[in-house]
Amino acid sequence: MLDSDLGVVSINTALTEITGYGKEIIGKKLGTYLEKQQGKKDGAVIHFSDIRNSVFTSGSFEGELYVTDAHGGLMPIDLRVASVIHDDDESTHFVATFTNIKFRKEAESKLRQLANFDGLTGLPNRTQVLERLGKEVDLSRKNNSSMAVMFLDLDNFKNVNDGLGHSIGDELLLQVAGRLKNAIRKSDTVARFGGDEFIIGLFELNSTKNIVKVAENVLKKFRKPFHLNNIDLVVTTSIGIAIYPNDGNDVETLLRHADTAMYDAKSSGRNNFKFFTESMNLKVIDRASLEARLRRALLNEEFVLFFQPKFCLKSKKISGFEALIRWRDPEFGIVMPDEFIPLAEESGLIIDIGKIVLFSAIKQLREWHDKGFDQIHVAVNISALQFKDKGLVPLVVQGLKKYQLDAHFLELEITESTLMADMAHTQKTLNELRSLGVKLSLDDFGTGYSSLSYLKLFPINSLKIDRSFVKEMASDQRDASLVKSIIGLAHNLDVAVTGEGVESVEQLKLLRKLGAEEIQGFLLSKPLDEVAAREILGRNQSISQILAKDRNESKLGS
Repeated sequence: MLDSDLGVVSINTALTEITGYGKEIIGKKLGTYLEKQQGKKDGAVIHFSDIRNSVFTSGSFEGELYVTDAHGGLMPIDLRVASVIHDDDESTHFVATFTNIKFRKEAESKLRQLANFDGLTGLPNRTQVLERLGKEVDLSRKNNSSMAVMFLDLDNFKNVNDGLGHSIGDELLLQVAGRLKNAIRKSDTVARFGGDEFIIGLFELNSTKNIVKVAENVLKKFRKPFHLNNIDLVVTTSIGIAIYPNDGNDVETLLRHADTAMYDAKSSGRNNFKFFTESMNLKVIDRASLEARLRRALLNEEFVLFFQPKFCLKSKKISGFEALIRWRDPEFGIVMPDEFIPLAEESGLIIDIGKIVLFSAIKQLREWHDKGFDQIHVAVNISALQFKDKGLVPLVVQGLKKYQLDAHFLELEITESTLMADMAHTQKTLNELRSLGVKLSLDDFGTGYSSLSYLKLFPINSLKIDRSFVKEMASDQRDASLVKSIIGLAHNLDVAVTGEGVESVEQLKLLRKLGAEEIQGFLLSKPLDEVAAREILGRNQSISQILAKDRNESKLGS
């Protein structure tokens, strides 16, 4: 209870229990405990004088502020002061009540932390950085100054999570956050945008030299290995940069352009930074257009198969085909796979495209078998994304069952890097495929991990020596020795060998001499459409006959 001059008249026991004060405060002004403390009301700072003015003017006061307890500590309270009116409408005294809102304040603080800061790294999160960038854009516009947005993405972060576990991945992100904070000025900001993506905002810039300096400093911070659970790991980052106002007048545009530049940095070899340019924007537009055309191609069944013959060096006859996809675009004609497969992988469309290739190849092989070519096999390339897909094995089972084909006539070609991405998944998937009777081939051997020791870990039937080694083997003794070693060691592990990209008689002879089982390449046949593949099967020519025919045609042409 307070008198008409806001002096303490009486207190209850609750006040003593909460603050530690007793009867010693009776007779003292309320302001003794509030005058030096600040609180807020409707966002404005309040003082004791504000309380006096409010109660003497309107008869009441409400607000949140701090009191000093008997131990000298600060306590947040919700204070309410109301006047007691006498019968003659005169105010005789006041009643002051307060609530300790410490726990509410702590809860509000935690909610603000959760709403605005990343729970793992403690950095500002997406919400907070978008708000900050928005304010800085407005300030730059007002001051006619520049600012920059950096979009960072860790290179191959997924390999860390998949190979070492998510706890190690989280520790890496935590250490990355620390290094990024140490790489920027105090006036700038760094935030975790999501996953392994980070944003750096650089404000009040004088020149692009400042931006380059920060970008180089960030890359420098990443050169030192990260120490993760007794493992020293070198992780790099790719950085895209967009500048206000040249590259955008709003936060959304700046972020989109910085993201575009970051992807260009990744495609340029990673571990570098790129400034946004309009040509990058055109690439994005082209990519979006190509993806739309790919989706249309799936709906309109525009994908077709070509078949490159594989020849057995023992029988000297065609032993099978490798199925190769082509896109018969109604506007641009035949589109080769290297022009659309990378995008199909990135967009996930490769799963649907891969199903078309698998089923079309099995269907075609079934037709050849029905026409009497019942010893021919077909090889189908499996992409990294397809191989990771849990639906691959059921899809193979479905295709074989649908066209009533014996599994051992189907060969799946998988690259080394695909096999090594997730060892546990690789072992399980390969064993399931082998149990079906499907043949497994290691494609482009020598371009990935290039270790024959891996062959004993996986149930591989054959490997294909990459064309880059075959191309020079007839003229380069080192390549010839390498091919010889690969074939010898593969045979010791009971793995057959196919030489791909054979374009000369010398290459053919050397592969036959070294013991390769099969060859394929333009020397004997380019990839053929369905009709031409059926014709070459019908001719049943040997390698010698094909070469003799080509020599005669060459003489006639000359």
